[in-house]
Amino acid sequence: TIAPYEPHGISYTIEEMLAQSGYNVKLSRLGPNNWEIRQGSAKIYISYHEKTGLIEGDAYLALLPRGNIKPIYEFLLRQNYVIEGLTFSINPKGQDIILSLMIYDRYLNTATGMRLFKRLFEKADYYDNVLVEQFGALWKYEAG
Repeated sequence: TIAPYEPHGISYTIEEMLAQSGYNVKLSRLGPNNWEIRQGSAKIYISYHEKTGLIEGDAYLALLPRGNIKPIYEFLLRQNYVIEGLTFSINPKGQDIILSLMIYDRYLNTATGMRLFKRLFEKADYYDNVLVEQFGALWKYEAG
């Protein structure tokens, strides 16, 4: 029989923060250093890269609209100046609009990490609706 996975170090800290935030860690775990969180209609992937010490949270919000993309690009660029600690980007291959958080493990503690992840989760759930309703972005399931 295989022993159940027990996280350690930074992975343990991340899982503790997710559990304290009300998420089922065992269902969220994609691997020893990867998690998927659903917050409203947003899907957020959290990854820890042990070699570099980088913790990433990427919220895949929506897809770029099929036309008239200038207003949404302008909005995303403007938001990057005011949305402290988070960054919008576009995955050019899939046309995904992504909201990201990056933290180095040496700066991670539970209180700060919980605050940063909570902010990412809340903003992801807020911005996906704004992008679809105000700028014509597409829900990922509508694009197929």
